[in-house]
Amino acid sequence: MLPLTRYITDEQIGLFGVNGWTINKQDTMTVNGEKHFAATRDIDMGKVKSMAYEMVRVLVKPHFVQRGTIKRPMSIFARDHLLKSMSFDFMSFDWADRQSSPEYGTSQNQIEASLYRMVNTAFAYSVDRVDSFTVGIDGTTYIMRVFHPFSPRDFKAYVRYLLEHRKGNVRTYDLTGLEYIKERPHSIDVWWDLDNDTIITFDRNYIVRLPELLRATKDSLEAEAKASAVQSI
Repeated sequence: MLPLTRYITDEQIGLFGVNGWTINKQDTMTVNGEKHFAATRDIDMGKVKSMAYEMVRVLVKPHFVQRGTIKRPMSIFARDHLLKSMSFDFMSFDWADRQSSPEYGTSQNQIEASLYRMVNTAFAYSVDRVDSFTVGIDGTTYIMRVFHPFSPRDFKAYVRYLLEHRKGNVRTYDLTGLEYIKERPHSIDVWWDLDNDTIITFDRNYIVRLPELLRATKDSLEAEAKASAVQSI
């Protein structure tokens, strides 16, 4: 079982409560001046295939955003596990050496929980540009692109969060490097919003690979689940 905790607003409690989440009003977190409450649920990893809407898809203000670097050349992870396509910075772990990270526990749960939600709602994902969010690097302008599961209306609301984050008005758990950004950093070039299960980058060549990587990840997890089921017999 994978324990999953999300911090939700008071108005979201009813929606999460009727979908099997346990609400703990004693465990709180203040995000952007608004009190959030802990919602927890155990996810059965042996039932990955049937988890399509085990999670509640709710647009929230980005809070836990994992910074990362795309691994290159991109051909090395073609049709491979999504987590092998990037390395993570500070908040989390590198897939190839994850257990050596001092933050393995909490961060590993956050990323893998987000990944499982993505895998099981892969059919809802699409790639959209944010033309109002551009950066320059070496004299070239790059447009932000987002891999996301939102409806057009929710995506517009999400873009507003991103633009406000750039201005410093929506703060995240740790600095993302997108605040007040004008020039794209060379080292950090991908961001994973663990609250909204989105991946953000200015690299067009990388983001067009994400649908295939997500499908490959789904196949890999289903194969692992089947192998685990056989071993338990």
